[in-house]
Amino acid sequence: MDERDNHLFLLIKVWRIYVHTLVCFAAIQVYLFEYERRRSERRNLGNRTFSRLQIRSIEIQRITRASDTNCIWELRMDRNAFVMSCELLKTLGGLLDDGNVTIEEQVATFVHILAHHVKNRSIQVRFYRSGETISRYVHRVLLALLRLEDLLFVKPTPIPDDCMDSRWRWFKFVYVLSGWEGSSTDSRVLRDAINRQNGLKVPYGNYYLANAGYTNGQGFLAPYRGTRYHLQEWEDFDRAPRNHEEYFNMKHLQARNIIERCFGLLKKRWVVLRSSSFYPIRFQGRMVIACALLHNFIRMYMDVDPEEYTPITLEVANWGRHTK
Repeated sequence: MDERDNHLFLLIKVWRIYVHTLVCFAAIQVYLFEYERRRSERRNLGNRTFSRLQIRSIEIQRITRASDTNCIWELRMDRNAFVMSCELLKTLGGLLDDGNVTIEEQVATFVHILAHHVKNRSIQVRFYRSGETISRYVHRVLLALLRLEDLLFVKPTPIPDDCMDSRWRWFKFVYVLSGWEGSSTDSRVLRDAINRQNGLKVPYGNYYLANAGYTNGQGFLAPYRGTRYHLQEWEDFDRAPRNHEEYFNMKHLQARNIIERCFGLLKKRWVVLRSSSFYPIRFQGRMVIACALLHNFIRMYMDVDPEEYTPITLEVANWGRHTK
């Protein structure tokens, strides 16, 4: 009986060892399977990350390096001007390459938003970036660009009568005041611009042309009121002026048409200025200044402005005529 008990005890002991071995083997198999699964996920994640980096790099190169045509279509400037803008924003504007987003991608994203008025989510799809990343770097580029106001806002200089440069009509902006409500009167906005500490300054002995919404004053010249002025008024009568007031208004209008065309080119170049924006109001005001600065930059660093040779549609010319 004792011998049978010993055999039974040994059999149970062997069976327990066998079961424990199977359990350990199964646990090892589960661990190895889970380890391999996580390793595969990390590998796939790395492949997806590499794929995103590759697609993003290809997209940036296609826009900024493939051809001047692509660069002008997407960013409104040629490749040389784009490189110059990145260098200026880096050296003078303080824009940094933190290793996550290159300066070229930061600038291209910002300018693309101004040129095409696209939403944050559209940029996410195109450049494989999160909305927070896009917003953060767009604000960085905007602040860096605003630091270049002293460089890009030109100093007004009179044009001599014997000027032979055909680009004298390439007017540039000297000052921009944004943020006023559209219902504000013209004189109130002008008064605010003049009275600011770093506001609009009129060079001594010169003047700015103003429309009939303003009054004549030191540094500002408005047309005669009650005298024909606009083109449709000249078409109803003989085109020759009949007195000195009409002659003055005709010359005033001819000069102002060039200025109006400059605003038309600005809105034609930057689609973000043509319609209601979906960005915060403070950001909208700064975007107007940024558009003027980039407009001046393009006219400084490009020998040929492609917008000069394409017609301005009536919709673009009339949009925002009375906005501040």
